[in-house]
Amino acid sequence: MRKSLGQNLLIDNNICQKIAEAAVSCYELPIIEIGPGLGALTTLLARMAKQIIAIELDKNMARLLSDKILKPQGLSNVLILNQDCMDFDFSAYYRHTGKKLQIVGNLPYYISSHLLVKILDNAPYIKSATIMLQKEVAIRLTAKTGSKDYSRLSVLSQARARVHTVCRVSPTCFHPPPKIWSQVIHMDLTKPALPDIDDFDFFKKIVRAGFGQRRKTLLNSLSSGLKIKREQMTIEIQKANLSENIRAEALELEDFARLYKTLLLYKTFIET
Repeated sequence: MRKSLGQNLLIDNNICQKIAEAAVSCYELPIIEIGPGLGALTTLLARMAKQIIAIELDKNMARLLSDKILKPQGLSNVLILNQDCMDFDFSAYYRHTGKKLQIVGNLPYYISSHLLVKILDNAPYIKSATIMLQKEVAIRLTAKTGSKDYSRLSVLSQARARVHTVCRVSPTCFHPPPKIWSQVIHMDLTKPALPDIDDFDFFKKIVRAGFGQRRKTLLNSLSSGLKIKREQMTIEIQKANLSENIRAEALELEDFARLYKTLLLYKTFIET
């Protein structure tokens, strides 16, 4: 097993069943499974959905999954892609098939945040995502305003989807067991909390700047992060009915939405 790929194989059948039940809400919509490993979850999914696309970076693992597990069980509705999941083109798949995807997987810890943002970026092409994350990361996704875990990922995830926890997962459910607990979360991307955010890339820049320097006020963080003069940023923050002395972790989703609308006038300037 290649630890460099962040592989800790899920071996607990009860947890696999919980994930599969949370992940599959429509038989006809394809499943993208990220990091199938040796198929503990794949074999369940293949009996619950019409098509599974399993993305496995490890060539040897992909071969074992195909030859030793799927073929002997006659599971012919699983397509294995031996590639980096970060390279999968969600929008191209949607344009080709017209079908939204249901994503499921045990996200490698070393790319979990990047992959999560990729999923959020592609929300128009995805119905749901049921993913296992390092517990600390998962907690941030559901964190409430003002808590110590409320962060950039909290805002982006909750703006783009309805997020809830499916279950916690002990290290003993894996081989080899990691040193940390994991947590499974489900994201319904068909019901965004902020449906009027048309330019998610620009929204991400505002949120990133807001949380860029957590100990600083919103005024200082946005002015520095977006390269807008303090005097002008003060005016824009006040237009959004916010205090320039507040900090990003105290903002509700709707506050970020108002900031986004107010700062749209600066989009061209900020992106140059």
